[in-house]
Amino acid sequence: MKKVFILIFCFLWWVVVTQAQPVKKHGPLSVKGTQLVDASGKPYVLRGMSLGWSSFHPQYYTAGVVKELHRNWNSSVVRAAMGIEPKSGYKSDSALHRKLVETVVDAAIAEEMYVIIDWHSHSINLDEAKLFFVQVTQNNSVIQKTGTARRQENFHLPAE
Repeated sequence: MKKVFILIFCFLWWVVVTQAQPVKKHGPLSVKGTQLVDASGKPYVLRGMSLGWSSFHPQYYTAGVVKELHRNWNSSVVRAAMGIEPKSGYKSDSALHRKLVETVVDAAIAEEMYVIIDWHSHSINLDEAKLFFVQVTQNNSVIQKTGTARRQENFHLPAE
């Protein structure tokens, strides 16, 4: 009986360690044709949640929420949708919203999850967007070291 318990425990530990860390398992993602693929070229489906606009739901922009989504909801991705124009949005308090998004990014990295940073703007606000993404990538050595980028109108946007 003890051997069976140890065997089951080892199997469950292996599943948690190897299967519960999507970034470690799948690496940088890219698009091949119309298919999202992992580093080995195999099709990959992201599963996760959006935290809602940071300007309306800042209470969800915490490491605890990201950890819960990963460990108990089996999410492989979290979307941080930063509201730009609302009165309580990025344009009225950029430091607060940058901190909210960086909290989610740091927590996703700690959980080995993918994170989508959504510059959620109904206007382009290109200058502000460029400054924001430069600051986010400069402040995060993991993104600098492991992130891939795509070129868009002479500006590099992190794709991971």
